[in-house]
Amino acid sequence: MLKAKEDLQAEIGLLKVEKVVEVECFMQEKVEEVGSLQDALWKEEFISIGLKATLAMEEERRKEAKIKVIDLEARMVKLTSEAMAQVVKEFKASSKMWNLNVVFGQQAFIKGFKHYEGRVGQKFFELDLDFLEEEDPNQEVGPFDTMTNPTPTEPASYLPESTMEMPKPTQKPKVAKSIPNSSIAASLEVEGLE
Repeated sequence: MLKAKEDLQAEIGLLKVEKVVEVECFMQEKVEEVGSLQDALWKEEFISIGLKATLAMEEERRKEAKIKVIDLEARMVKLTSEAMAQVVKEFKASSKMWNLNVVFGQQAFIKGFKHYEGRVGQKFFELDLDFLEEEDPNQEVGPFDTMTNPTPTEPASYLPESTMEMPKPTQKPKVAKSIPNSSIAASLEVEGLE
């Protein structure tokens, strides 16, 4: 019994030593595994910090690029506006614009002349106004080939003296005796046109 007790105690001691060695080995493995995991975690955190910094720099570059695009668009609009103004200014000073103004003036004059010619014809229908008609209705007066100054800088003092005199009226205007309307009060009746 004593021997069996000693054998059992020796066997328990051996089992304890084996268990201790096994636990120590297991703990060593876990310590190494935890250390490896911590190293991997530190690497991941380092990479994450680097990526966050890169992302922040990229976002900053994107904001700067947007600001540059907005500035360039504003400059482009300003330059386009200035270029358009310059083109319009050059066109207004060109002979083509002068010719267009001449043609427009001629057309406006002819239209107004025809309008008042019709009114005069209606009012004084007994008058012969055939002398006012054009000789060749297909003939159009076009714009000048060379540009001249549209605004004279000097008064028309170069005209001969005889053309600058006003003709004297042959008949004296008479005031109408009966005035049906106050707006016509200042009108004069001219004899001899009837």
